[in-house]
Amino acid sequence: SDIPERSRKIIEERYGIKTGKKKTLEKIGKEYKITRERVRQIIRETVKKIKKAKNESLPEAGKRLEFTIQEKNGIIQEEKILSESLEAKEKGAIKFFLHVSDNIIFKEIQGELKKSWMLKSFDLIEWKRVKNAVKSVLEKNQKSLAESEILREAKELEKTDIEQKKLFDYLDISVEIQKSNFGKWGLAVWDEINPRGTREKIYLVLKHQNK
Repeated sequence: SDIPERSRKIIEERYGIKTGKKKTLEKIGKEYKITRERVRQIIRETVKKIKKAKNESLPEAGKRLEFTIQEKNGIIQEEKILSESLEAKEKGAIKFFLHVSDNIIFKEIQGELKKSWMLKSFDLIEWKRVKNAVKSVLEKNQKSLAESEILREAKELEKTDIEQKKLFDYLDISVEIQKSNFGKWGLAVWDEINPRGTREKIYLVLKHQNK
């Protein structure tokens, strides 16, 4: 309520806060007869103003989101934090609150890290080390492994007693390592993890049933 009406409406439309439908920069620009870059600038300036505003709802929303992310050991897939809300417009509001939070940042690494939100204190170097250790285990075995096998071998390789939940929270955001429909972990490029067609899917079902 403390920002100009046009800026407020642009924020609502860009994040889909009221309708649940996010509009593109181009569509918003045409609507207000301004360039995409100007729309982007308005959003950036508005977010900056809102961050500085002394509004009680901002720290409260931030604390809730921080708690949710902390429960996933400091980092969570974007689609998973948004799936916590049932309505599309709530997802828009959550994404907006994520952007204006001081302690939460967005991160994506092409081919390595899925679109994720993490706490500023999150140790990305530790995550890469753990992820690479599991990747080495899978490359050595050349087959998908159960969680207990992954945990045991990762601990031996890392020489640290990493908690089970932390390990799999870390793997959940990896692009390179994924969990199959049968609950085993492997490299995302393997057919066993991401079968390409019906034939491969049938083969996996038969293999899993041992028939």
